[in-house]
Amino acid sequence: MTAAIRGDASSVCNVYQPNLAVSATSYTATGALVAGTEYEVRVIFITFDPPGLLPVCINSDRIDYLSSCELTPDPTTIEVGETQLLTTNLVANTWYVSYTRAPTAYATVTTPDNALPYRTTVTGVADGTTLVTGNVYTYATPPVLACSDTATVTVGTVVVSANPWWQTIGGSIHTQRTTGTVLRSRLPAGEYLIKRVTGGTSGLLSYGGGTVVLVGGTVSQDGWKAKSLYTGKTMNYAYFAKNMGVATSGQAKDWAGDAMTKPAYNANKVFYYQDPVGTASLAAVWNVANGQKYVVFVNGDLEIDQNINVAPGGFLAFIVSGEITVDPAVTYMEGLFVSNGNFSTISKYVAGVTNDSRLLVEGSVITWGSIDLNRNLGDAANATLPAEQVTYRPDLLTNMPDRMKSFALEWKEVPAGTFGE
Repeated sequence: MTAAIRGDASSVCNVYQPNLAVSATSYTATGALVAGTEYEVRVIFITFDPPGLLPVCINSDRIDYLSSCELTPDPTTIEVGETQLLTTNLVANTWYVSYTRAPTAYATVTTPDNALPYRTTVTGVADGTTLVTGNVYTYATPPVLACSDTATVTVGTVVVSANPWWQTIGGSIHTQRTTGTVLRSRLPAGEYLIKRVTGGTSGLLSYGGGTVVLVGGTVSQDGWKAKSLYTGKTMNYAYFAKNMGVATSGQAKDWAGDAMTKPAYNANKVFYYQDPVGTASLAAVWNVANGQKYVVFVNGDLEIDQNINVAPGGFLAFIVSGEITVDPAVTYMEGLFVSNGNFSTISKYVAGVTNDSRLLVEGSVITWGSIDLNRNLGDAANATLPAEQVTYRPDLLTNMPDRMKSFALEWKEVPAGTFGE
């Protein structure tokens, strides 16, 4: 018996390999597969003994072979010696993704990557611009180039005063990341990442390792920073929900829809609960008065699309199991914001057309994912003003409901010689 895989080059079939051995599994593609296209795989077994018979069996299947070859972020800017991860956004395994750059003088790339997520680490070498290409190869012998995408990487050539940057006032900053660029704020000359509260001292910058990039500025007036990992309790959604009595299932919602209006204050109400169908949001501006305390659990994602004000003596916490995103229209938000996922600000910036407004946060942002700050004030304002600024509010800790409070002292010895690095 002779077996064959047959097909015509079309939108759903571009594979043809005649006269395969009985145990053969390889094939030859007549053209590159297109990301997002559904392909049909058809196996036809034909026997010639006795001659003239029709195929004894035909078996078909349809598969989504590829998802996307998009390489992100694009564009991006790094300093000399800084690293940036670029990701080829596939959602299914492929054979491998190779990465190149041209010209080669300005950056290096790691290549290839053989497993999800498919990534390359770009390291800045010299001032200039390079084009990184990600080439996706499919399972075949030899491997077939399915698709490619490019991303522009600029190394060290952006004017510092034009860069958006962020800053905190008082308080401390910590990141658990240990490799690569763990924290970046493109500070103008003479600026500080952590600025002193008037009459007070600076907070501490602590991080697990890797590189901190501050461009023209420094950590703080006091210069306090150390390589140290947090080893205490994971105070995330599950932790606070358990402490405050949120049911693991069947908890009653306090809003009928996804948009949340601030409820009338009830001193006996321990917490409020939202389980959105889509993404939770704010129906109007929230104003929390002196003496009022609100703890809001969101079992899902939260979009903050209205301003939030918490008067001295008041308290507000949003504790979110998913991600928190901040709409470009929001200019101030006050309270404690905790998320299991990422915390990100959305930008409406278009160079020369539309600038973002500043975002002023009073309180604390704690995320067990990553923080992605994207606002851009435009060249003139970027020279002197941070696009996002977080001011520490110690009164919020004082006003915190007792059931949220937990004393947990955990520390890890700083490796010798690393304090102040």
